[in-house]
Amino acid sequence: MYFKRVKKSLLEMLKENDMGITLFETDATFEDFTKIELNENNTDIDPETCN
Repeated sequence: MYFKRVKKSLLEMLKENDMGITLFETDATFEDFTKIELNENNTDIDPETCN
């Protein structure tokens, strides 16, 4: 739960400051990537598989 709040706070900061940075998560093998971004209401994280 703690890391989810940290990621959400980071995404909020990136969006508020219009930094143009995209955040991704990956597995231990770096083969599966997931784009993470805030949902339309800025209330939760929406993951999007990129493979």
